[in-house]
Amino acid sequence: MGLVFVLVSAWIFSGFPRIWQNPAIPPEIKIAQAASEGPNSPSTGSTSADSGTVDWTGPGNITASDNSRATASLGKGVVSYYLRATGFGFNIPTGSTINGITVEIERSIAEATSNTRDESVKIIKDGTITGDEKADTGTFWPVNSGDAYATYGGSTDTWGATWTVADINSSNFGVAAQAKNAVPTKPTTETAQVDHIRITVTYTAPSTTFLIGGTEAGTKDTAVTTITFPEGVPEGTVDAPYNDVDGSGDPQVLSPTDSSEPVVKIKNTHASASYNIILEITTWTNSLVDMEYYNLAADGATNIDAVTTALSAANGGANTVSTGVSINAGAYKDLYLKLTLSSVAGKTGTSTLTILGATP
Repeated sequence: MGLVFVLVSAWIFSGFPRIWQNPAIPPEIKIAQAASEGPNSPSTGSTSADSGTVDWTGPGNITASDNSRATASLGKGVVSYYLRATGFGFNIPTGSTINGITVEIERSIAEATSNTRDESVKIIKDGTITGDEKADTGTFWPVNSGDAYATYGGSTDTWGATWTVADINSSNFGVAAQAKNAVPTKPTTETAQVDHIRITVTYTAPSTTFLIGGTEAGTKDTAVTTITFPEGVPEGTVDAPYNDVDGSGDPQVLSPTDSSEPVVKIKNTHASASYNIILEITTWTNSLVDMEYYNLAADGATNIDAVTTALSAANGGANTVSTGVSINAGAYKDLYLKLTLSSVAGKTGTSTLTILGATP
């Protein structure tokens, strides 16, 4: 009974959904990591008189949600200075694409009746207030110091600006907000209050690859595309598969002492990020397989004599396994595979294994 295990790759995100790549058997797995950082708090609160007439008291109080607030006393029709929050301490990976910026401002007024609303909410890029206006001029701020967050922007909103990673990671990145007392009649003074400002940045990390390679020093960085299980007897075990790079003369070896060898090595070629390995298998054709098993071992381990963790579902069915095994940047893991065959005789079959990566 001849069995061929086909190793293919896919474009994926760090999770779901997955977008399959053609042709069907490219040499590597590529990962485009969709991620976010935050919400982060600012290290600095300050004010600027770009517009408005009333300054804020205690602008440094906006760095934490602790009921210690920045305040501005606003008479009828009066607009505050800009309250600026910067120094968010982002550490977005170099080469990432910035997808969106979400700002949350925790605000209220001290009095029981509110006529205070946003006048302006804008982003700060390289220390300069810029971009789209995000103020919600139709909603009054909560009363009686009942702080509540208002949300601006979003995971796909770049606020009308073009961003580099350096822009976001800069201490001069942030947000600026103004308040206005929009009372329509009597000259009532209201105390605008901001307790906290926080920002979340959504980004796509630079593409990287898992390389599924041979098992020797000279082949472990050479891409493998197929794994072949040699012929076995019905209801028997096949535990000496080989890959198309090292060939049939260099199969997997199980040994309790010092001579075990995997069928392939998996390499994480990212410069800095670690990934958890996910194995996804399709159903074996022709009902040839009863169960398939795997073992992910340390690079170069020589005492692997058992492959016992289920990879397939029963009857060789499709399955996805979050292995819980992490692979560091630039490191390798050894993959061992084993089949137990069904009672079917005289046929060959195939299955597809996709090796995915997810951020820890």
